[in-house]
Formats: sequence, C-alpha cells, structure tokens
Amino acid sequence: MTNMYILLAPLFGFVLFDRIRRLNRAIKRQNNGETRMHILFLGLIIIVAGAVFFLIRNMDS
Repeated sequence: MTNMYILLAPLFGFVLFDRIRRLNRAIKRQNNGETRMHILFLGLIIIVAGAVFFLIRNMDS
C-alpha cells in the first residue's frame, strides 16, 4: 500500500496547492462568493484526502 501513497501524495499536493492559490487570488480580488466557494472546496479536498488515507490504512490491517 506504500505504492498507493507514493502515487496519491503528489496528486493531493497539486490539488491542494492549486486550490490555495485560487483562494488567495479570490481574497486579493475581494470576491466574497468566489472566496466562499474555494473555502468549501478546500474543506472537501481535505475531508476526502483524510478519508482516502484512513481507508488505505484500514486495507493494510
């Protein structure tokens, strides 16, 4: 299952940093609707990544 982490870690990192970059742009533009959307998707990305990590750990056991 370590191979799964090696495969998913860069993908997760790219998606996370891209969303943070978009959030920073929305904050600089002071666009409240866009900022809320990016915060929502950032939270969803973190929740899904945590769930995938948890499921992979359970598959190892």
